[in-house]
Amino acid sequence: MTQLLELLSAPVMATLKPTVASLRGVGSIGLRAREEPIEGWVVTRTPTGVSWRRGPGAADVTVTGPMQDLLLVLMRRLPPERLTIDGDRRLFDHWLAHSAL
Repeated sequence: MTQLLELLSAPVMATLKPTVASLRGVGSIGLRAREEPIEGWVVTRTPTGVSWRRGPGAADVTVTGPMQDLLLVLMRRLPPERLTIDGDRRLFDHWLAHSAL
């Protein structure tokens, strides 16, 4: 998960993959793996790009599931319905549509 978030938040990524520039904006996404000993990741959209951090935190949408399912949904290998999505579903759908690597 960390490597995926590092790639998406790299400043050069918007140049290499222009759809990633659409992730700029406002809003935050919490990613929670049920089996993780820590409390997940929080991804924050800003006008200049994406930032993220490990740990707990409030988010506009929180996505929870087994780690394997989380990764497969983020990579578009499984439908998002495999996860529990609480909050702004449109924000998560936007993220999925524009974060494909």
